[in-house]
Amino acid sequence: MYTVNTIGKDYVVVNGERIEVDPPFEVLPDKAEYETWLNEVMADAVKTTRCPMLATKAHKILLNVTPEVEVGFISWCGAARWAYNKGRERKIALYRDEKQTVGAYALMQEVVALKKTDEYAWPKETPKSIPRMALMHLETTYTNFFRHVKGGEKQKGFPNFKSRKRSRMSFHLEPDAIAVDGNRVRISKLSWLKMHQGIRFNGVQRQTRGYCLYRSNRSETVCFVHSGN
Repeated sequence: MYTVNTIGKDYVVVNGERIEVDPPFEVLPDKAEYETWLNEVMADAVKTTRCPMLATKAHKILLNVTPEVEVGFISWCGAARWAYNKGRERKIALYRDEKQTVGAYALMQEVVALKKTDEYAWPKETPKSIPRMALMHLETTYTNFFRHVKGGEKQKGFPNFKSRKRSRMSFHLEPDAIAVDGNRVRISKLSWLKMHQGIRFNGVQRQTRGYCLYRSNRSETVCFVHSGN
């Protein structure tokens, strides 16, 4: 359970831990509504990773994108992979050196700080939810790993390094980062994109996952939309 203690223009305090918000809020959200949304997002992230049978419905829909948009999506995939690997590296080093661990929200704060440096300025063009969702999934993977360890499966499930060449190119977006209207989808930092078909179910949108798939000499950008039904 996550408790939102305070919300500022460029930060939130969750369970007593201050987390920088980048970019800052244009309008401060209601604390109760933000807390409800936060707990729903975290619950869905755990649910869809640990219990696939509970992920109610999902669509795999091909998008029509320009070469410029496709290049942007590839960069977003790289940002998600970078955040995941940075978080994994930090967790491993902290446990090795101090026998301590660090949670997803502390890692998010560290990633925000890195994005303000010259070396890691490039993820600023990525929707803020992409590195956040990558770190949430890392946290869930660690949770599953320790659950296996407690069950005696000591060599199963440790989070793997995401390789640029071997890992699937993907990113996840939080619900407020997209909007669907018929056979169009609007994604944060982009205009409306055309889908090859509309959503075929009614319900509350929970999560969107994007893939850049490469087959032969042709690339395809695919959008997964999850529903609450």
